[in-house]
Amino acid sequence: MIGIFLQPDAIDVSKIKYALNFIKIFDKKENQNKILILVYDKHVDCLRPKIKNLQITPFNLNRFNKKILRITDRIKEQPFFEYATAIKNFGIKFAVFPLAPEGIFQCKIPYATSIQSMGHRLNPEFLETSLNGLWRIREDNISTLCKNARIIFIDSEIGKKYLEFYYDTKAEIIILPHGLPDSLDITVPQEKQSKILTKFGISKKYLFYPAQLWQHKNHVRILEALRFLKNKNIDLQLVYTASNRSVNEQFGIEYILKRIAIDNGIEEDLVITGYLDDIEMKTFYLNAMAMIMPQLIPEPCIPLVEAMGLKCPVITSNLPGLKDQINGSGVLVDPYDIKSIANGIEILLDNSNRKKFVELGFNRFQFLQKDLIKLSSIVESKLLSVLDGQ
Repeated sequence: MIGIFLQPDAIDVSKIKYALNFIKIFDKKENQNKILILVYDKHVDCLRPKIKNLQITPFNLNRFNKKILRITDRIKEQPFFEYATAIKNFGIKFAVFPLAPEGIFQCKIPYATSIQSMGHRLNPEFLETSLNGLWRIREDNISTLCKNARIIFIDSEIGKKYLEFYYDTKAEIIILPHGLPDSLDITVPQEKQSKILTKFGISKKYLFYPAQLWQHKNHVRILEALRFLKNKNIDLQLVYTASNRSVNEQFGIEYILKRIAIDNGIEEDLVITGYLDDIEMKTFYLNAMAMIMPQLIPEPCIPLVEAMGLKCPVITSNLPGLKDQINGSGVLVDPYDIKSIANGIEILLDNSNRKKFVELGFNRFQFLQKDLIKLSSIVESKLLSVLDGQ
């Protein structure tokens, strides 16, 4: 039996998208007796509508067992104890961790996992990659995976190059890129869209950026570009999601954005929505002038795939990973140059340019989806062969 484990921190806005795309590869009737999905009991109900054929089983310990655990020498194994118990109880021969859990170095059976980002090596200067010992934690984690994992999934060719450059890994590296999540494969009536836009105060053309307020996401320079365009009588709104309140408070980006907006009289043009459900998220993609993502860490991002798949033109950084992901199908800018970002926005104010990049983006998305299907078949064959002892 292959066990796919989704621990609580894997049920996260971006991480769950990658995990569900991975699970979708195996979600077939013929795999029902070969693959088991293991999650915390509190997440079983939210996953059931998304997984059609595979069995979903809770694997976390109940309160009584946890109490016993605290008074035994097994407490030393606590970070991985629940996983080890599930592996034994369910006869798991090969484990898959879409997100590597704490204590994975204690896993005694062969396993596969993914590496979501190497931002701490690419840009260690950002607080979100190094604050409070985070750099050490990430480095220890990836080093362990490179040493012990049988298979490592990575989202792009450039990610594979980064991994091979920074680490000496014994694992087989398999590329599995991001796809459009099923959660956005929904129909939103026009009337519903209008109500959502009104609810959030959208009154003019806007740029959409679904991302947390981390330094590397570069929100401040986008706002400065908007201010620059305002002085040229170009009037736009900027919509940020920024759903994680603790991130907003920890790094202070929200204060900076609001201060700049107020001081320059553009506070009504800055919209910070907070968490968006799937219907709201799709509405903002469908109605945006563009999805803008001039991030500073040179790695691919899920929103670029989402935007292209929903026929929303993209503006992103002229950096490796990002420019490779869109491959000429979006507007590239220098993410450190406010005027370059502003110029990129101006390009899409021209309707003929916008129409061209919508078409290019959707064509690129279709190509990526075909490539994903081919790669998914390779992933399925590779993991199922483990059960046959190949």
